[in-house]
Amino acid sequence: MVPIMLVVGGLVVGMALWLELAFEPPLWLHAVVWIPCITGLVLAVLPMTKGVNIALQHRYRSTDENIE
Repeated sequence: MVPIMLVVGGLVVGMALWLELAFEPPLWLHAVVWIPCITGLVLAVLPMTKGVNIALQHRYRSTDENIE
């Protein structure tokens, strides 16, 4: 499973690049727009991906035990 920060980071960088090329806003506006956007996206998606990860571990009986 791809780490969620990699997906959110790629999405936000792409949108920020598009915004910069289309409208050329000042740097402070990028900070005002993208920092809350990143925080909100991660907080929205992270619990779902954590739940899926735990469900997959339970489904496939993944443990940290060393089997020799």
